[in-house]
Amino acid sequence: MSNVIFLGGVSGTSKAGKEFYILSFGSPSTRSNVFGFESAQVFTDEKTYSEFKKSARPGKEMTATLHFARGGWDLIDYKF
Repeated sequence: MSNVIFLGGVSGTSKAGKEFYILSFGSPSTRSNVFGFESAQVFTDEKTYSEFKKSARPGKEMTATLHFARGGWDLIDYKF
């Protein structure tokens, strides 16, 4: 786990009528050509989105594991 900055979240409905939930984080970069934080948007489920909406505060540092795979970010684990 590493320290990330929780930026906020958004939910909505796609044109096909499916609901979506996105959480945004600032994650420390491990790539050699990037300094500072990377922007990580994570698609998640309604339960996780609701937990973040209730317990997390935008702009605050938290402990989470984010993994970049196949062109997108995954939220593996988190603690408030």
